[in-house]
Amino acid sequence: MNRTVIWLAVAFMACESTNPARFEGDNAFECEDGADNDRDGAFDCADSDCFGSPSCDDYIPPDPDPGTDRDTEDDSTGFTDDPDAIADHLRTVTLVYTQTHDIGAGDPGIDALACESYDICDCVMEISGSGTFVSAEDDLVVFQGTWQVSNLEDEGSCSEAIRGGSWVPESGEAFHSFRFRADDEPPEGTQLVQLDQWMAHANEADVDPRPPNLVANEQFGIWLMNASFDSETNSADHTETSTGIIELFTDRVEHHLVVSFGE
Repeated sequence: MNRTVIWLAVAFMACESTNPARFEGDNAFECEDGADNDRDGAFDCADSDCFGSPSCDDYIPPDPDPGTDRDTEDDSTGFTDDPDAIADHLRTVTLVYTQTHDIGAGDPGIDALACESYDICDCVMEISGSGTFVSAEDDLVVFQGTWQVSNLEDEGSCSEAIRGGSWVPESGEAFHSFRFRADDEPPEGTQLVQLDQWMAHANEADVDPRPPNLVANEQFGIWLMNASFDSETNSADHTETSTGIIELFTDRVEHHLVVSFGE
């Protein structure tokens, strides 16, 4: 009895070892027959062995977090790993940030002294940026792309003394990160309604400001914006004013950010 059992087990193992491996799609129509032919838990076009089969030309992989993001159904470039991300449908960004400097804050005497003696004059600095999607989680989305002064040669552009107060890398490359607020009112589902923060930064992880010296930290941006976001055009237009000091001269600055996203 024991010898018979052992012989049967050996015979079974031998049979198994000589049986060629089965793959989904070995035979015609296996990628559309509704069966798991190789018994690996994946059926038809969802099985990697069927990738490239003519039967799967129109196959769209399922979204692993359905109902919690806003990726379009034909987006197979990769979904967010965070089901709570509210802005992972934004895939590209372009922005223009403009600083308008009023040296002396309206005092013509100070303005003239600063300009004539220190080359610190009223001016406009325009910085442009763009990027493509890197990651998203919760209220945050991060892009990687460009960040450079775009009006250096224009009349009235800012001197180096003023440009030095804003981080702009010589390479012209940077990350851009944004934080949003959303509502959850039906029927649209989650809609972005407010842009709260924008940062340009050298290191991908530096998505939040680290004052007081943003330039030393290779960062720049605007936070606590509370700017209205148009979810139909995926854009925001924000203006605010601040006052600072450059070489002992008061500098009133208007900050204007125009940002547009693509899906």
